[in-house]
Amino acid sequence: MKKLMLTFIALSMGTLMVFAQIDPKATEILEKVTQEFKKSTFTTVDFNLVIENAQKKSTQKIKGNLRTHKANMYITTPFAEILYDGQSQYVYLKDANEVTISEGNMEELQQFNPQFVIDSYKKNFRIPQPAIVMENNKRLYSIDLYPENVNQTYFRVNIKINAETNDIVSISTFEKSGITSVIQLAKIVKNAPLTVADFQFDAKRYPQAEIIDLR
Repeated sequence: MKKLMLTFIALSMGTLMVFAQIDPKATEILEKVTQEFKKSTFTTVDFNLVIENAQKKSTQKIKGNLRTHKANMYITTPFAEILYDGQSQYVYLKDANEVTISEGNMEELQQFNPQFVIDSYKKNFRIPQPAIVMENNKRLYSIDLYPENVNQTYFRVNIKINAETNDIVSISTFEKSGITSVIQLAKIVKNAPLTVADFQFDAKRYPQAEIIDLR
């Protein structure tokens, strides 16, 4: 489950990377989203992840929280915690009660951060004119991104953005295998009451856990 969640979040929050054809209106919208994120020093996001497998006729749902500060991030779910402090990555698996420490892969880790996602939208995608849709009585921009590389495992990414607040509402990934994954950003708090210390690993929080240092 952990691997599935990480794979999807990395895909849906980071697949957005040679310049492609981008509709001017889509550029305008995505630039506004970028600027909104950059205004926030600390950001927290409550998210719901829904993964549907058409072949297996199965649906998985995961709730979690993402905290970001520049490149640093901290993700919590019911079964795992993932922390990146700018240098190292710490993954705590609750069922195994172990913490694995490894060198952080910046390219991969930045994909978890919505700011980096939007910053990199101009690369590797063809983006047609966005549509306007209504969901839950809210006016949303629906933007489709089609990868230039046809060898990708997915054929389309869809981002929905609140037209009033410029907040991301959801990111959906449609895979060739028949798996559709949707990450819904339920609540976004900008300039959240966090500190740099919240992005530093503290072994005292896991007194009984096995520490596996792979650095």
